[in-house]
Amino acid sequence: MCIIILFSLLPAVICLPNILVLLADDLGWGDTGYQGGTAYTPHLDAMSRANTTLQLTRMYAMSPVCSPSRAALLTGRNPNRFCMWGANTGWNNPDLTLPQLLPLPASEPILPSILQARGYRTAVFGKWHLGDFSGDRAAPPDHRGFGDWLCTARSAPTLSPNCGCFPEALCHNGHYNSDPSCINYWTSAGINRTIIPWPRPIPSDDSLFLYHQLKRFILSARLTRRPFFAYVPLHAVHTRYVASDTLRKLYQSQGYSPEEADYYGAISTLDRTVGLIRSLLRRMRMETDTILWFLSDNGPAKGTPGSAGGLKGHKGELWEGGIRVPGLLEWPRVITQNREITQPVMTSDILPTILEVINSTADLVREVDGVSVLPLIRGDILTRGGTGWAHNVRGDFSGRFKVTWLEDNMKAVFLFNNRDSTRSYLFNLSSDPAETTDISTEFPLRTDRMLSEASHWLTGLEHSANVSGCLY
Repeated sequence: MCIIILFSLLPAVICLPNILVLLADDLGWGDTGYQGGTAYTPHLDAMSRANTTLQLTRMYAMSPVCSPSRAALLTGRNPNRFCMWGANTGWNNPDLTLPQLLPLPASEPILPSILQARGYRTAVFGKWHLGDFSGDRAAPPDHRGFGDWLCTARSAPTLSPNCGCFPEALCHNGHYNSDPSCINYWTSAGINRTIIPWPRPIPSDDSLFLYHQLKRFILSARLTRRPFFAYVPLHAVHTRYVASDTLRKLYQSQGYSPEEADYYGAISTLDRTVGLIRSLLRRMRMETDTILWFLSDNGPAKGTPGSAGGLKGHKGELWEGGIRVPGLLEWPRVITQNREITQPVMTSDILPTILEVINSTADLVREVDGVSVLPLIRGDILTRGGTGWAHNVRGDFSGRFKVTWLEDNMKAVFLFNNRDSTRSYLFNLSSDPAETTDISTEFPLRTDRMLSEASHWLTGLEHSANVSGCLY
């Protein structure tokens, strides 16, 4: 979308791309067909092969669990800087005593607010998971720069997601009618932006329901001739994953268990949704100037049929299987040859990348942990320093927690107890992506240097948390 800037001596025409981020939930690095997964994913497979796509084979989530990973995507910052330690469960902590339930602080500038100020239409549809919609910890999307929104507070079933909220609804496998803990969609309406629930049962697959919300928004944005930013955090394939009867029967006919059939069926519907979105953009002739980023918030959950593709670990861990996720980036205007990107790319890179694309880096009012990967998109060389993760941090950065420090192909993992390192691991991911062989004793100087850098980085995290006022 091109706009004319008149506030200068010489009017200028600036083309601002549409931006669409599709975030899967708990989708493992090895869950898609193009990564060797079991689920039938022809649309993602086609996207991965397109001449206009980059395959981000080392796409990393900045946390191995839901809420912090989403916060990093929208802020470009490590979530420990503002005390988002773990999953936000919404409405389950009325006395506000559990730090992992803190919402995304209003003091943190996030991507939609910046883009909205640049003239973008903004929307989010799906799993919010960054705070409640009302009450003492209210952090609804329209308070954070999203002009259009329809969201659940946390995870929801992948089929007829809100059926338990309606006694007369027909619920599918894994659901119960009149469930007091049912999950519904919410939005705001009217002059006073009153928070209201979705008024009726959703009979279909959740991913397809979100597609129709996104379609309505894109068509509206097109009519106003304004660029759009749409963030679609899908529920698939977080538990409870429930497939349609057709897909469940299809996978069971191939010998898969009922649980496997539901899991793979939910992925197949997610895949169909991606195909519908790409088709919509083509029909509207909007694909050329739309940046489409597909990724997952973390690795597959333990105990599910999810696959990390041979990588060690799963959701909730800092091993590769917990933080390395599927990643595809499509932008026909700039990408004209399919390439496999083997350099690390982080969810925290999305914000600085987009701001460089729209020439808006001056809008960064806080230091970010991510870097712009626009050089990679253009086919140039990207040089980046080390990247850190900290998981199971609590309160005053005391107790036992784990830290990871990544420098290109070298990854160190440190166990901390009260800020003292008690165990060190070092892996060469180029030759050992499954992290089977600890080489820290072979390279003690490098391990010690990476520990020193990680410790210095931790001090910076604690300083940021103190500045934000979220420590207790």
